[in-house]
Amino acid sequence: MSKILYANVIGSVMYLMVCTRPNLAHPISTLSKFMSDPGPKYWEALKWLLRYLKGSYDISLVYKHTTEEVKLKSFINYDYAGDRDNKKSTSSYMFTLCNS
Repeated sequence: MSKILYANVIGSVMYLMVCTRPNLAHPISTLSKFMSDPGPKYWEALKWLLRYLKGSYDISLVYKHTTEEVKLKSFINYDYAGDRDNKKSTSSYMFTLCNS
């Protein structure tokens, strides 16, 4: 594992996430916890994420004009002390605008 540039790959995918792919926030957050000492199973998970990106490069959000009332909905999910190693909590948010 010492020859694998795990942190560099995480940084590249994180840049992609910030610029264009917010759906990668949770997996990148989880995988970046192990940057100091990644094991083979985390490298396999990161390779799986790269394969997902290769297969989904043409997927995008499409917003259409609507005559309906503009509605913003929000959803929250949290896991209190879900990280068994550090007893840290994880939370996530999802917003929909006009059912998109």
